[in-house]
Amino acid sequence: MSIVADPGPALLPQWLEYGTRPHLIEARFAKALSFYWEKLGQRVVFHSAHHPGTQANQFLERSLDEMRVDVIDEIERAVRSAAQRVAA
Repeated sequence: MSIVADPGPALLPQWLEYGTRPHLIEARFAKALSFYWEKLGQRVVFHSAHHPGTQANQFLERSLDEMRVDVIDEIERAVRSAAQRVAA
């Protein structure tokens, strides 16, 4: 699968984290959508396509859980450092 967009879909991290519901994809900036359909073994062209949605991946949540102690330590260090600068 490839996503071609410039600068890219801004909501992609949210879509990956929380998943998406089934939805319609329509060609807006092109005359048609072109997909490689593996079952047919060829490229097909549509004006619109029904996307089945995606399952949530929750990579951000899992990453934060794994790094929670380090993140909290770094936030505490930054707050202490800023407080010392203000007090000086």
